[in-house]
Amino acid sequence: MFVAFEKENESERFFERFHDRFKPPQVQKRKVEVPYALPFYVVRAKEHRGKYPWEAAEDAAGILCSRALLPFWAKPEEETKIVPFSPTVFFRRLLFNSAVKTIEKMMLDPRKVCITLIDSGAYLVDLFEELVFFGSQLCVVTDSFAPYESLAEKLLKKYGVSLLVCAKLPKDAQNSTFIISDSILPVPIDFSGVLFTNEKKRLENAVVIVGEGFTLPEKYTSLLPEDADELSFAGALYELCGANELGRLGYDKMCACG
Repeated sequence: MFVAFEKENESERFFERFHDRFKPPQVQKRKVEVPYALPFYVVRAKEHRGKYPWEAAEDAAGILCSRALLPFWAKPEEETKIVPFSPTVFFRRLLFNSAVKTIEKMMLDPRKVCITLIDSGAYLVDLFEELVFFGSQLCVVTDSFAPYESLAEKLLKKYGVSLLVCAKLPKDAQNSTFIISDSILPVPIDFSGVLFTNEKKRLENAVVIVGEGFTLPEKYTSLLPEDADELSFAGALYELCGANELGRLGYDKMCACG
């Protein structure tokens, strides 16, 4: 679960601001149900003495302060316990799903394709099987061996495909046709294939492809808190509320970094 913050947009008159000196901030908290997932909460407050009452909002949010979805205008006071939530796993899954679709559209001969995935934490292990149809040489670099070793056994029995599981990039990684990596940092400098990544940076010899745009499914748009970013909201629903179907989505389009 997480908490989102909203602000009353009513304009205050002078006498209302005057009365603010003698009354506490007006803060409301409501529970928002999410289809087939955990709920989240919204704290809505009216400006008090000319500013958003973060201290009162923090009290209303309770322990969910460490999982806060902030609106674009938010500037919490330093002394509050409010910690903005930033999705990580969700972005990796968007990238992977989009990369698979892009590779599929290229219609390359799988026998000549080598695909390397960098997946710290094994957050993509449930999706990896989709790559079997697009490459004969498959490699995953991870710090979580058990899930991928189990998958390697499954792929060998089911498809006769070998999956190389490594703790770090093998020496011949630069020969991969495709590398899928959330960060550009682990990618060899001399890599000359196609890199799918979430970092908009360039490599001298590689084609770097990043995702752009995201469309929130209609069933969730009505739940979107005011002034909240759709992508961050979807990430919070996936990572903190268990809205697992969102982890099967991708970016609206994939573009080369130029």
